[in-house]
Amino acid sequence: MVDAKKRLGDLLVEMKIVTENDIFRALKYQQQYGGKIGQSLVALNIISEDKLLATLRYHFGLPVVDLRKTKINTKILDLISSEMAERYTTIPVKIEESRTGKTLLMVMSNPLDINAIEELQFAAGYKVSPVIAKESDIHAALNKYYNLKGRATGATSVSVGEEPKSDEMTIIQGGEEIRVQDEEEKPPLKSPEKPPQQEDGATNYESGLKERKMWRALVKLLVEKEYITMKEIEEMLKKEQ
Repeated sequence: MVDAKKRLGDLLVEMKIVTENDIFRALKYQQQYGGKIGQSLVALNIISEDKLLATLRYHFGLPVVDLRKTKINTKILDLISSEMAERYTTIPVKIEESRTGKTLLMVMSNPLDINAIEELQFAAGYKVSPVIAKESDIHAALNKYYNLKGRATGATSVSVGEEPKSDEMTIIQGGEEIRVQDEEEKPPLKSPEKPPQQEDGATNYESGLKERKMWRALVKLLVEKEYITMKEIEEMLKKEQ
């Protein structure tokens, strides 16, 4: 459960990610240029977007959405006005159904703002569950979907990447990407064909699967312990190609 009473700056100091002096510098920057404390810390190069996002995900257990790989249905976007999207720096991304009802997943710049969540719930007519994304990606998505240009204080202009081929949302958890598709667009499941067995009785399929699981677990552990970020891993892989 998100602790709305704990401010982001206090949390980062408590976790020894930034110092009180860093927060003081960020507050002065915020007074001059506006925006939120997290944006100020990133703009001053005190903390990276990846580090900030990892902290929020780790501490609050919030899913991280990759907006660059997420296509949002127009009907979902219409649930929230552009004025409200701009005011709270938020994007509706998907409606999830469960036994308890329907929940609207909202990417929020400040997922700790309970007042904002309550107002968004009233406006959309659904229970709202906050998820998080990179601040620069949120502003790029606001520009793309609501035509809100030049709203990212202290942030550079970025694109949201190539247009996804289907309505889907990419959630990043512990270094892995889990794609969540709309029910009507889910392809029928097929049983994977296993390759012929090797002479020793094992199969390339089984050994390869075991190795992939081992590396995935290692990457997940390194990301969760914050020894490395997914961006750093991707850059290392590019150099090896």
